[in-house]
Amino acid sequence: MNLNRINQLILRNKIDEALHFIEEVGGTKDTAVAPLLLELLTTTENHLIRNQTAIALSDMECQEAVVPIIELLKDPKTLGYRGSLLYALEPLNYSKHIDILLEFVISGNFEVSRNSFLLLEQVKDQITPELKQKYRNKMNTIIEGLEEEIEFLEEAIEELNL
Repeated sequence: MNLNRINQLILRNKIDEALHFIEEVGGTKDTAVAPLLLELLTTTENHLIRNQTAIALSDMECQEAVVPIIELLKDPKTLGYRGSLLYALEPLNYSKHIDILLEFVISGNFEVSRNSFLLLEQVKDQITPELKQKYRNKMNTIIEGLEEEIEFLEEAIEELNL
């Protein structure tokens, strides 16, 4: 694989060709290209390229991709484009990053929260009792706030004859 080739395709705005090339590389499972894909993953600003690269690394079962993917998940630039990054974690060992997944269950959009939940189901036996208690408390606080909001909205409906 030639990172230059991908960069040239991106510069010429041939994103579909670049995506196809990255997908092919991931399909070969040639781990020799992993360092180049890891570099692309962390340097590209194109979310389509970033997500396809993460999936290619995932297809290659490249464990070195876990930390960069987690860092990208935390980065505000990936907001709205995190579903594929989470999907890419599935075949990898992400158990050291349970806390960020628990945070996404609480604060992520529909896709992010559900994908995080599915990943957590796979490693639920590895969640420490302390972390379980911390997030149980956090979730219960959120639930209480939602119950108050529901009560207020029901009262508003009733009082305003809506």
